[in-house]
Amino acid sequence: MAGHTEFHWYASADGERYTIKEGSRDAVIAAATAEGTGKEVDEDGKPRLFFYIVEASKYDLRIADYALPSDDDDLWETIEENAAQWDFGNPDGASDELFPCTIEARKDLLQRLKAACEQWQTDHNLSWSSWAFAISRNEETIVVPLDEEGGAA
Repeated sequence: MAGHTEFHWYASADGERYTIKEGSRDAVIAAATAEGTGKEVDEDGKPRLFFYIVEASKYDLRIADYALPSDDDDLWETIEENAAQWDFGNPDGASDELFPCTIEARKDLLQRLKAACEQWQTDHNLSWSSWAFAISRNEETIVVPLDEEGGAA
């Protein structure tokens, strides 16, 4: 299954959708402030920015985890069912395997297919990560008072 990516800092106006990503705490605060993230008026009627930051890692998605079955039995069942749809099997309905081989050979095939997927992803420099965080830490609420013109006070 997927591992996780390096940690980055993220900012969000609502604590749900972290749309700003930076390499450091200071950088994410500066970016969120520059974008006016979470602009509101406080209980005293003064403008401010109110947003959340978190240091987090996302899931590192590997195509092999989704392109292939999780075990060799599922892989072999899929192969046999797909071939049977082409009427390659016994017309009398006997459940003979079309591709008989040892369990070790089946496991080897699955491992080779997974390795081929990994190599393909590496060769094409493809990297995907999840929308959701895998791990998070150092969550904070940030309040930036604003001046009359809406700039950081």
